[in-house]
Amino acid sequence: MSNLNKECNCKQFFGCVCGQEVPQNVIKIVEAFGGIHNINGFNNSVSELRYDLKNVNLVNVDELKKLGAKKVVILESSKHVQAEFGEIVQELNFEVKKYSNLLRTIVSEEIKSASTNTKNNTKEVQAETNKSVLAPVSGKVISFAELNDGIFSENLVGNGVAILLNDKNSTSKVIAPFDGRITMLPASKNQFIFRSNSGVELVILLGQDSFKLDGLGIESRVKLNEEVKAGDTLFDLDLKRFTTENIDKHIVISTTNFSSLKNIKDRSTEAIQGQKLFELN
Repeated sequence: MSNLNKECNCKQFFGCVCGQEVPQNVIKIVEAFGGIHNINGFNNSVSELRYDLKNVNLVNVDELKKLGAKKVVILESSKHVQAEFGEIVQELNFEVKKYSNLLRTIVSEEIKSASTNTKNNTKEVQAETNKSVLAPVSGKVISFAELNDGIFSENLVGNGVAILLNDKNSTSKVIAPFDGRITMLPASKNQFIFRSNSGVELVILLGQDSFKLDGLGIESRVKLNEEVKAGDTLFDLDLKRFTTENIDKHIVISTTNFSSLKNIKDRSTEAIQGQKLFELN
């Protein structure tokens, strides 16, 4: 990761890091806390990183321990995490803060670049003025305000809803919400971007913290960029594993900044798989 020839936003106290590579240990620490945009406050004691977060469900405790944390305490009510790293903690926190603005710039540019590449690699057809979005799963419809995750609820991604899967189900299919293709899918398969040929684009999370499963319990049924029809099966979810591993069961559906349609109307109060969830215009 580098930031060559970018406008300098570095804080004078930490010195300029423009053009430098972000150290791998800093990248890994930040990602284990859910990413740079998930961190609200960077503090430390004599032995602990003490970070205020937007969403504590995004914290990867196992990864923090692999990186040297002797103990990790998550305080959900105050959205605060304490990770004990011992005597190196002051230097570690200094490094994280030093590169924080650079990381924000890099992440923002990578998201923009990925979406731009998606648009360039997708054959666009005549723009639509309305788009019906089918419910990819069945369950209770939850507004982003009710989700209160600090990211989607603050409209940092786009407009949409979440669907809470039924705890009684042992499995669930995830179907295509309209004709299109998956244009982005990480190795963990915890989220994906789905795009129509007319430029309507959604990001869908298969559980807010399902990245902790490292792809287990989430089986892909289609290939990246494979054309599918509305209602085709995209994924099979093993909800028994979700329950056993205490994984969140909200399926989050949101427009992206690069979607040709962003406004939601006619939202259903109950999600029935394969039936209209909402309309985009």
